[in-house]
Amino acid sequence: MINFKSLIDELEAQTAARLGPQAYAARKAQQALAEAREAAATVFDAVESFNYADGTNSYIRQRSARFVIEPRAQDNPALVVRCLDGIAGHESWYAHDLLAVLCGRFGAEKTRFVVCGGTNGRYAELSVDMAPFRDWLRGQLAQA
Repeated sequence: MINFKSLIDELEAQTAARLGPQAYAARKAQQALAEAREAAATVFDAVESFNYADGTNSYIRQRSARFVIEPRAQDNPALVVRCLDGIAGHESWYAHDLLAVLCGRFGAEKTRFVVCGGTNGRYAELSVDMAPFRDWLRGQLAQA
């Protein structure tokens, strides 16, 4: 019978030896940050749609999208809303700026918040319902 615990421990020891103490500690810190981010994420129902290069629709599907609010690494006092399940993988906004837009005239006119606008033939579009997302963001910033 395979002892997975000892196998994992052996792989961790090999990784630590290969990377060196500083790089290994940095890797463990990144893993801890990723786990904390996953635990803090809020899930919203989303719609993903993809169009071919000529603009015809390929698919529309329901899925979930996870969001977190966290300090921006390069600008620590600034809070950033980050989509963990985005299309391109880099969907993020300054939290206070986003809330101002969503609560302004733009937010009053729209029913969906477009996380990623999509590019025909390349990237899908991803959107969530505006009201619950705006309420979540407002509540998170009130607690911060």
